[in-house]
Amino acid sequence: MGHSGEFAGQNQIHCKSFGLPCGLQQENDRMFASQTRFVDCKCCRFTTEFVASEEHMKHINENWISLAPHILDYNFTVPDNLKDEIAEKIRRQYLGDKPINLENQREFIQIISDRMFIVDAERATRFQSQVNKAPIYFYEFNFQGRYSLSNHYAQNFERYGCSHGDDTNYVVVVKGNILENTTEMEQKTIDFMTSLWTSFAKTGKPHISSWKPVTSTSFNYLRIDSGDDYKMVENAKELGSRSFWESFPFDENNFWKPIEGHTEL
Repeated sequence: MGHSGEFAGQNQIHCKSFGLPCGLQQENDRMFASQTRFVDCKCCRFTTEFVASEEHMKHINENWISLAPHILDYNFTVPDNLKDEIAEKIRRQYLGDKPINLENQREFIQIISDRMFIVDAERATRFQSQVNKAPIYFYEFNFQGRYSLSNHYAQNFERYGCSHGDDTNYVVVVKGNILENTTEMEQKTIDFMTSLWTSFAKTGKPHISSWKPVTSTSFNYLRIDSGDDYKMVENAKELGSRSFWESFPFDENNFWKPIEGHTEL
């Protein structure tokens, strides 16, 4: 497996977790561009143990109302009297009347992907575009090779779709030599992604001339289906059913409060 290019130059990129924007850095009054990414999550670390087990899916289906606030991380951010209603609305939005089971695992995975990754990746990027002077480049990675991080977490070789973090496998070694003896398309994707990352690191601008940055009025992003199949999506309305999730009264901005330390000896 070969990676073309070297990471060099003075640009400094600090990526936050979960696909949120690379932090905009200001050093010596110099403003750096940001590159934002998310994987079109058909699967992620939080779901693979669920969807790999018929028993787990059956348990979630039968106990969705009580489990949803914990699985989707809103147990402490909405009033108790609204938790059941929110769980029912989420299930109806994504599954209708269908059960949560292995046959409908894609819909279940999409619930978690939207809530835990995609919606806030978009929101953070939109917020950042309001204040950034430097350009913000956003991409969606949708290529699934022979192996995915979802296979590592599920401990099988089922094809669940792209997993959160799969894009990094085509630039740096994330989990062992997962991409040894690459196929032709895997190698093309490695070369493309490495060139994309390194060109941005060196110049603050990706090597793709047609890639339009996100602006305060237009959410533009590059959809990457493989190393030779990518296209611009311009002025996207929303990702991950953002308006649906924003309709809930999650009090997340005021949730984290400092904990006073003990003063006694």
